[in-house]
Amino acid sequence: MVAVCRANSDSGCRLISITPSKKGGAATISAAVGVGGRNLAADVRTIQEMLNAMPKTSGGPTPPLAVDGLIGPRTIAAIQRFQRTQLGWADGRVDPGGPTITRLNVIAGTGAAKPGLPGLADFDKGEAAKGGSNPILEAMRLTTMTISLPDAKIAVTKAIGRVEQAFSFVMLGGGGLTSDPASFEIVDRHYLFKNAGREQTLSELQFIATTFRRMKTILDNRTSVFGGPMFGRNLFEIDPFPDKTDPRIKAYVPRSSVEHDDGVTPNKIYLCRGLDGQTQDRYTHILIHEMGHFVDDEAPETEIVDHGYAFFNTLKTLPHDKRLHNADTYAIFAFENAFGKDRVVKMFPLLR
Repeated sequence: MVAVCRANSDSGCRLISITPSKKGGAATISAAVGVGGRNLAADVRTIQEMLNAMPKTSGGPTPPLAVDGLIGPRTIAAIQRFQRTQLGWADGRVDPGGPTITRLNVIAGTGAAKPGLPGLADFDKGEAAKGGSNPILEAMRLTTMTISLPDAKIAVTKAIGRVEQAFSFVMLGGGGLTSDPASFEIVDRHYLFKNAGREQTLSELQFIATTFRRMKTILDNRTSVFGGPMFGRNLFEIDPFPDKTDPRIKAYVPRSSVEHDDGVTPNKIYLCRGLDGQTQDRYTHILIHEMGHFVDDEAPETEIVDHGYAFFNTLKTLPHDKRLHNADTYAIFAFENAFGKDRVVKMFPLLR
């Protein structure tokens, strides 16, 4: 049950059709549309039509775009508005098979953009608040988490490199051509090594790097929910107990040291209704957080638990030993190292 899981409560997937679109299939484009794209007329018209089908609350343009196949400031601005609303970032570009067109297809497929049907905001305030399962929101949840995988992999890979550079700096005593004091300063700011001795610091930097390497191994061997060979075996599952799980919980990993007779497995990350309505960056952050629980050893000296959260601004109060074993410390360090402090503060203003 949920009670024996490590859950993110800071405020194989079920295979269902998650990207239906017009004419019975997902809309596609042959080349990028928007900033720096080839902007082929047929592709531009497809994106203009899809954006016009989005309600304003889902990031649709107001007024609607002219479907003329010509890229211009209004179409690029509409792409950016949709991206900011749905993904939490905006580069003004729609790539074939990328997160923007995937999200457009998902919303179109859910019927959220069809007159007379509730949109995501209505589900968030109504159905989701009642508990229980909702196939539309579950499909959105699975798709959005899948879209977050490339960013999570980038963040984890860069975290490994940063920690390795910090290790070299400590090992060489600040000397050597490859010694990088800036990398150690960044790692130290998140993990607070200042009062640790050299040998302890080296050992614990290895522990941090090993944790991130385990995450990367999983991310390198993960398949998409569409059944393709993008990433290995399936990692995500919808929370099977929506009526029992605290609605503030966003995801959890069952403990492997506890026997489960309720069908859950420690080999999955379970996605909960607390994720619904979160930005793309929050999904990436939560995925890295849960990966900390997923890859740890559950011995007291190695387990990654939840001592503090970015959402509550309790990370800064943690001493070094707790930061070393805190899932959100890994998530915030990796995310900030890869994508910058501004995107972290946008998710968690208290970390400003």
